[in-house]
Amino acid sequence: MAYDDPKLPRTVLRGEELFVGDDKEPYFRDPDYLVYLDVTDLKIYGGFETVDITESPGQKTLATPALRGLAKLEGRDKLAVAGFDVGKNPKIEFHLRTVAETETRFLWAARIGYSMYDWELENEAGFWVQGYCTPAEFDRVLDAVRTRQVERLRVALTTTMWTKNKSSGFMPGRPMTLHVAPPTDKEATSPATERGFIQSVTWDESYGTKTPTSVDPDEPRKPTVVELPPRLYSLLGGILAVLAFIAVLLLLRH
Repeated sequence: MAYDDPKLPRTVLRGEELFVGDDKEPYFRDPDYLVYLDVTDLKIYGGFETVDITESPGQKTLATPALRGLAKLEGRDKLAVAGFDVGKNPKIEFHLRTVAETETRFLWAARIGYSMYDWELENEAGFWVQGYCTPAEFDRVLDAVRTRQVERLRVALTTTMWTKNKSSGFMPGRPMTLHVAPPTDKEATSPATERGFIQSVTWDESYGTKTPTSVDPDEPRKPTVVELPPRLYSLLGGILAVLAFIAVLLLLRH
């Protein structure tokens, strides 16, 4: 954190309502609202890491694999930071990791946060969603991605994020803006994280589909090769032989 990092406005929690800075309109939570993430650019991360970071070189162990991708919210929903402008279309990273089945409080749980831009570490600003599931469930997702027939995941989750526009069953298409907010009752340069609960992870498998090759309109077209039937080649050969015979006769007469 640098000395010139922007400070976020102070927040105050009054009952179930959150007040941010000088804004008189409160934020509240809508824990039943479903957020849908369309996750693409899927990548599997793994490798080896040091067992004890205090020892060098030290013993290595297999790192827990992770699945990462870039996400977009479906529909017109948005993610935002209360009291701070994140600009248009901020980046959203999605991560999925494993936890032991005994860690029941983490199963299908998620953490949601926003990373501020850090010029010293060259960290890009953006939102992140970190989800957890058991090794067996995680392996099923990895198996689907490794087939290369799954290019995207659809993740549905509820959250403890803050909003000003409550969802309504009578207006299902109404857009929602969900916020992370600065920590309560103290100055901060980054927002607090919120919790989420993954309701589903689904995907579609595509077979035999190919992306058409893009065509540059300015590039000159290549000549098209036309293949004629074999019988036509034979006929043309016979005509040429007759013409050659006639030419020989004409030469002999002269």
